[in-house]
Formats: sequence, structure tokens, C-alpha cells
Amino acid sequence: MIAWNEIDFRRTPLTLSLAAVVAALEIVSTFDAGRRDFFFRQSQLSIGIELWNGAVWQPLTTTLLHGDLLHAAFNLYWLMAFGHVLERRWGSFRFGLLFLWLAYVCSMASFLIGNVAWRPGTPVHTGIGLSGVGYGLFALLWVAGRWRPELRAFCSRDVVALFAGWFLLCIVLTASGAMAVDNYGHGAGLVFGALLATALYAPKLRRLWQAAAALATLLVLALMFAAPSHPLYDAARRIHRLRQLLDRPVAAQLMQPPRANLAPGGLPSSREVNSWTRSW
Repeated sequence: MIAWNEIDFRRTPLTLSLAAVVAALEIVSTFDAGRRDFFFRQSQLSIGIELWNGAVWQPLTTTLLHGDLLHAAFNLYWLMAFGHVLERRWGSFRFGLLFLWLAYVCSMASFLIGNVAWRPGTPVHTGIGLSGVGYGLFALLWVAGRWRPELRAFCSRDVVALFAGWFLLCIVLTASGAMAVDNYGHGAGLVFGALLATALYAPKLRRLWQAAAALATLLVLALMFAAPSHPLYDAARRIHRLRQLLDRPVAAQLMQPPRANLAPGGLPSSREVNSWTRSW
């Protein structure tokens, strides 16, 4: 799939730079097991409830972390395979915008859907890795190939069969408890990648598809700042208010009436907040 003789930093600097960052993080984590746990928990690189307290970089940085060397190698291969095709045709700037867009919409969709039934005492679902972005790049090339014949070679039937088979297998593995896989991220990548391809290349109703893509993007990104009625967002707000109350001087606290909505029973414990479902 990858034509290694076409890999040239002068033509695909962003793809190679992203691959180098992911590889460096994985190498460090492989040789220092404690470092992987640090990246997941203490560093705020993986997506979590701190997103709603200003950590707006997390939907991007969570895609750079991986569960193990095999996980990283698989995703890096497809980043290189699809990235060098799109960056050479679109240029580094537009490809960079595409990567950022996919990282944010896939990570946010996965985080919100994966935690829609969250309750105190249960782990927080947080997807890591480039799989969602990879599925987005795949779907973009695959659907665009309907109208751009020059792109069909990069999503052959074998590639389509591989991605479809892996998508279904991951659902089975997750349902059986054999492996925790971020199927929400995979699905979001497929949907948004296909939607973008249709918005860019469909010969009919293109304006309508473009409006749909823009609306879906705005909706997902708006939830990065506020997600009313989402159980994890509500817990994050309660924790934030409790921290503000605890930071006040004692005299100021004594002057305030009791706050019923800050009852300990309504808050996740620190153990629950820091229990991550490492899905990939």
C-alpha cells in the first residue's frame, strides 16, 4: 500500500512529523511502563472531564497516545498510507486542517457517546489512538473515489474489505469482553470522512451536503464547551463548583448558605474520575 520511494519530507512534512511524534511517545512508553500511565492520567493528554475545565487540547492529544507498540504501528502505517496521498494533493496546510478536524470530531463523538450512560462508580470511557482519524481518512478516500477515479487506487477492494472486517471484528471483541476497542471513534471517523467526501465531490446537492457537514461539526465542537444534561458534564460542573467553594477563604465559606447540589453522594470519587477505559 505504501510506496516507500514516494515518502519524501519535502512533499509530506506534516504526515512524517505527526508519525514521528506518535512513534516517539510510543517508544518512550514501551521502554518505561510508568510513562504510559503518566501520559494517560497525570499529563492530561488523554481526553477526560478536564476538557470542560479548559483542557481543549485533549481531543487532539488523545489521538497521539496508544495502548501498545502494535496498536501504534498499525495506526502509523495507515496514517502514512493515506496521509502521503492527501498531503501531496491538498498541501500541508489543508491536510493539517483535515487532521485537526478529524481528531476533534472523532474524539468528541467517542467521548460523549461512550459516556452517555455514565454513572458514579463506573469507569470513564476515553478513546486513545489514531484509529478514528484513520477511519476518517479511509472513508474520505473511499467515498471520494466514486467521483475521483484517480483516488480509487488508494482504496482498493482489499483495503475496503480489511477496514470493514476490522470494524466488525472490533465490535465483536468489545461485546465479548475480549478487548476494549473505541468503536465509537471508528464509527465517527467513517461518518465524518464520508460526509466530507460527499460535501467536497458530490455532483448533486453539494451545497446541502456542505451545510450538513458544517452543522454537524459545529454541533460536536460546541459540546466541547458545554454538554447540558450529559451525566459526565454535569459531574464535571459539580466538581468545578466544589473546588471553587473549597478554594474560598474559610470566613467567606461560613457566610454562604449550604449548597444542596454539592452533596458528596452526587459526585464521582477521585478514583472514579481517574478510572479510564483505555479503548483502542
